[in-house]
Amino acid sequence: MQNITYIRQMLGELRTVADNENADMLCYLIEMAYLEAGDVLAGHRPLRIVKG
Repeated sequence: MQNITYIRQMLGELRTVADNENADMLCYLIEMAYLEAGDVLAGHRPLRIVKG
C-alpha cells in the first residue's frame, strides 16, 4: 500500500499542475484516479477487479 500512497501523492501534485494549465479534462481524470487511490487505501475498493 505504500506505493498506492505514493501514487496518490503524485496525482495530487499533477492535479495542481493540470489546474494551473487550465486543462479541465486532465484535472477531471486525475481527480478520479486520486479518489480511486484514496478508496483503495481506505479499503473501499479492491486493488484488482477479477471477472469471471
